[in-house]
Amino acid sequence: MKIFKKVLSAALTAVLAFSGTAAFSAADVSAAAKSTADIGFITEDGNYTISFRDLGIDATSVTKIEYTLEVKDLSAGSGGGVAPSCTDNGGWSDQKEWGNAGSGKDYELKDGSAANEYVLTVNVPSVYKSHSDDDWYANFVLCHWWGGEPTVKSVKIFAGSTDITPAASAATTASSEKETQTITVSGNKKTFKATDLAKAAKTFSVQAIAKTVPSFTAKSDKTGNVSVDKKGKVTVKKGTTAGTYKISTKVTAKASDDYAKAAKKVTIKVVVK
Repeated sequence: MKIFKKVLSAALTAVLAFSGTAAFSAADVSAAAKSTADIGFITEDGNYTISFRDLGIDATSVTKIEYTLEVKDLSAGSGGGVAPSCTDNGGWSDQKEWGNAGSGKDYELKDGSAANEYVLTVNVPSVYKSHSDDDWYANFVLCHWWGGEPTVKSVKIFAGSTDITPAASAATTASSEKETQTITVSGNKKTFKATDLAKAAKTFSVQAIAKTVPSFTAKSDKTGNVSVDKKGKVTVKKGTTAGTYKISTKVTAKASDDYAKAAKKVTIKVVVK
């Protein structure tokens, strides 16, 4: 993964939460400082993602996002995709494409106020719902698929005609350059015998390794028989019957002086025979 620089007016600390972007095969989108707040982050797939929940924004109110992009080389054009990633729309059915002027895509770049600067305005579909117990899928993803590589210079989020972009805090205005970190996960698949679970509950640990200390989002599977805590300890309840149980959770590695915050989607799979 590349290092992305925050240059100020002020360089701002990124708000990070991972969004699953496996549906996209994209080149990296880089991110520079935002004029208001650093509201997005780069996933391990190289996609620029905004987490409405982490920003304290009601995703159901968002109608439009305006990106200011820098594309230094448009000789081969530039383009990609945008899509919501949410609990009710994990299949990317509302995916749209963007491209340079004249590309014929759903959304086209318009000239900005500076050299090599372009404005991309996209509509946000009404697919989000309120999930008080779910901080995972309330995201919007910008991907780069072809042509000149874009750098996100600033972002504005709108509810109707009202700009609801979070303002930068004084604590996040210091210039900085942090290296991205990768989270490696192992031991997230386990098989048990139903006869053993009839006698007692079983536990095992999922290992997560990063440059800083990682932690899991505590969650349970839809049956409530399998759960994972913040340290990655998985508990399978006594009496769990034969079947396959899955938990989709998130591992987060905190930011440090040298490394940016990172997050990774993890699926824990338990098979009971």
